[in-house]
Amino acid sequence: MVAAGTGGAAAGNDSSPSPHSFQPAPFVSPVGALSDAIVVLSLGARRIPGLPIRFGGLRGRSASGLGRFPAMPCVFCAIRDGQLPALVVAENERAFAVLDINPINDGHALVIPRAHTETLYDICDEDFVATVRLARTVGAAIRDALQPAGLHLLQNNGVAAFQSVAHFHVHLIPRWEDDGKGFTWDLVPGSPTRMAALADRIRAALPRATPAQA
Repeated sequence: MVAAGTGGAAAGNDSSPSPHSFQPAPFVSPVGALSDAIVVLSLGARRIPGLPIRFGGLRGRSASGLGRFPAMPCVFCAIRDGQLPALVVAENERAFAVLDINPINDGHALVIPRAHTETLYDICDEDFVATVRLARTVGAAIRDALQPAGLHLLQNNGVAAFQSVAHFHVHLIPRWEDDGKGFTWDLVPGSPTRMAALADRIRAALPRATPAQA
């Protein structure tokens, strides 16, 4: 998913842009997730061809081994670098938060580490902590500003888990009663024997589990 908007956060009175500042930029049209597309930038009534994004090819397995992502430039890195616009709602030294261009509900935000890492298995501890802290702050702001009945904190890893951009990010999705959006699975009791065996396998893997380091 990509971000939307025409604005950004300003820091101080210095007019020169910094690596961690966001400048106003034109609107980016939504991009379909499973077809070839062209991002189009719009300045008033004038439409300007922008960054081509190709989804037809596959670039091999991800660094985390979670299958293949579509071959495409990183939208979130482009936003970070000021090459694509976004409505930035908050930021810190290691992460920033923007509104999703395809919101599930009003206030749907994405919290993104500045450093490019694909998944939960690749992100370093410092970036992970900074991203989650910012997510909690933005989630509280969404609660106070929009007063939703609930809030999803959602983070997808790999194509099979519906991660559409190969750059770690957290979704904050406000929910209201009877908003019609769904998000349920059928509850089917697990086999106690199978679950015990799975728990043993996970425990056995813990000593060799190697999260990314800074």
